[in-house]
Amino acid sequence: MTYDMVIRGGTVADGRGGELIEADVAVEDGRIAAVGEVTGAGTEEIDAKGLLVTPGFVDIHTHYDGQAIWDERLLSSGWHGVTTAVMGNCGVGFAPARADQQEFLMELMQSIEDIPTETLREGVPWGWESFAEYLDCLDETPRAIDVGVLVPHGVVRTYLMGERGEKDDASADEIEAMCGIIGEAIEAGALGCSANRTLLKDGFVPGSFAKDEELLAISKTVGERDGSFQTNPASFYGPRGMGALRQGNRPYSPHEHGRRHAHYIPADRGSPGTGALALDPARNREGQRGRRADVPADPRPAAQRDHDAGGPASLRSHACL
Repeated sequence: MTYDMVIRGGTVADGRGGELIEADVAVEDGRIAAVGEVTGAGTEEIDAKGLLVTPGFVDIHTHYDGQAIWDERLLSSGWHGVTTAVMGNCGVGFAPARADQQEFLMELMQSIEDIPTETLREGVPWGWESFAEYLDCLDETPRAIDVGVLVPHGVVRTYLMGERGEKDDASADEIEAMCGIIGEAIEAGALGCSANRTLLKDGFVPGSFAKDEELLAISKTVGERDGSFQTNPASFYGPRGMGALRQGNRPYSPHEHGRRHAHYIPADRGSPGTGALALDPARNREGQRGRRADVPADPRPAAQRDHDAGGPASLRSHACL
């Protein structure tokens, strides 16, 4: 039998946690057809002796919202074995957006993610308003790797409330409208929604002060569509951080609507050890409801450092919510 491609003699890590094996991998019609000793020839043959052969990596936390439109290879992820990148994290992104909000969204992206506004101005074509139109623009862009997108809560808030979205409470009608936009975006192809409760040294993200009822309504909307909810719980620089974290966790409790949400666990730069505390279900129970839910952690490097210094045994833990 002839295959489109055979990767010969590599060290295969199949992603299921088993032992590494030396094997051939045959590919046909874009799918893995055989793993082991492949006797058939490949139209393309790759000698992988001494190299690792792995599945593509899924990077669940990126901010390629602009770059995905102008960079077909999505570097640097494209250099490192990433085959799917998820963007729209942290409540920031570029859709939905009115024309007079574009500059603010680019400045917000720079303030949160250090992506230069000048680069975004030059590279982002802004050929959309709705989230579905943004997805269409992504679909029209050739690219070497796949992308998935979350609807950013802060951007939706800005779209509906303008400058009021930065600090003001949303009305019942505005919350309903947010849920409508987020629901339509998921139905158009978004993976879910992201929100951000982080208070930074020099500002905040629209939605940082959103009331529980707003976030729970969004959570319900996302859950009903089997989407994911990526969140940054409240965090301050300094010793107040953990109190804010506990307060910020509650609105996103996965058991509220029976859906699993991804939590982004902060580590306060001014409070060493809070990353480990945030990830430890036995130590982070004060003020919580005492129920258990499977919460995948998406930690900052500081949280990983705290974990290595004596935090919980697994970053993917059952958090007490």
